[in-house]
Amino acid sequence: MKRLIFNTNAVDLLISESLPLKWNKYWREILNKTSQLLLFEPLITEFFYKLSRNHGYITTQNKILQLKSLESMKFITIDDNLAISAGKVVNKYQKYKLSLVDSYILACGKKFAAKIITTDPGIKNASRDAKVSVDFIALKEIKENKSFGN
Repeated sequence: MKRLIFNTNAVDLLISESLPLKWNKYWREILNKTSQLLLFEPLITEFFYKLSRNHGYITTQNKILQLKSLESMKFITIDDNLAISAGKVVNKYQKYKLSLVDSYILACGKKFAAKIITTDPGIKNASRDAKVSVDFIALKEIKENKSFGN
């Protein structure tokens, strides 16, 4: 089964019902249980604090709970090995200015052979260097080019 990790901006687009057409296939795969959505606590924390600014606490919390309740969702427990791998990612790809959550996204992408769905150029470039599958669309492009939208 294919595994997918959505970064925070991709989840924001999903919640806002503005997911690019190119990425709708991933969401359908998750809903049809042909792909797994990977989540972990730091990513959920980032979803909440960033998305609640635009969507409010209750809406964001409900959306996160919906994601966590999907049958095709796999929750990743962060152990010492994954924490150290994420720390190595931060050090190795300093030039891309990855956040701590970004480093976990990349470390999980590598460990679980997951495709990363992102609007973040740092994640895109680090994924390319680390040989992790990535599907990137610049957020600016999505906002400027309505043909990417639904």
